[in-house]
Amino acid sequence: MSHKRLERYYLHFTGNVLFPRDHNLKAFQRLSKAQGENYQLETPYFSMPFEILSVDVIVCPFDLGFLTVRIRIDQPATPALCLIWIRPM
Repeated sequence: MSHKRLERYYLHFTGNVLFPRDHNLKAFQRLSKAQGENYQLETPYFSMPFEILSVDVIVCPFDLGFLTVRIRIDQPATPALCLIWIRPM
């Protein structure tokens, strides 16, 4: 769906709920958990250790939600290396 159609048909009705102007309005519920666990990303080309710092789940109205995983990578990351994280394996 194009951004224009999304803005016209969906955000027109839900924008004030999903993105409230008043910070006291209870539109989102955020659940957060600190992890501090170490893992290893294995690819055919390299292996990279990383740490999961925390996981956040943001529950929104209309059965929508966001999942955020905060990680730490200790080795220098190039743009090409970062793309491996979002490319399907």
